[in-house]
Amino acid sequence: MRFRLKQKHGKHSMVIDGVRRKLVPGDTIDCESYELGNALDKFEQLDPTPPPKQPKVGLRIVESEISGLFDVINESSGRALNDEPLDEDAARSLVEVEKMRVEV
Repeated sequence: MRFRLKQKHGKHSMVIDGVRRKLVPGDTIDCESYELGNALDKFEQLDPTPPPKQPKVGLRIVESEISGLFDVINESSGRALNDEPLDEDAARSLVEVEKMRVEV
């Protein structure tokens, strides 16, 4: 990751890859955040950290043991999202709500 020493923080000296470097405000360095240690607040990160990827929820509607009713199954876990069997319209609306929740 790239970091830049913030303005109004004065000079900073640190060891990176076994070499002592003296930095002045505006200098940039390539290192990991843990290498900055307690001085992390003196630096701004130039490469934004990508947001964590949300797993896609694969949902499927399957017919329940009770005729005419359905369960909504999470394909990755194999578990039903609903506690009680649902009619077809309620099952479809549950799938839509879960898809919207994941996309937000």
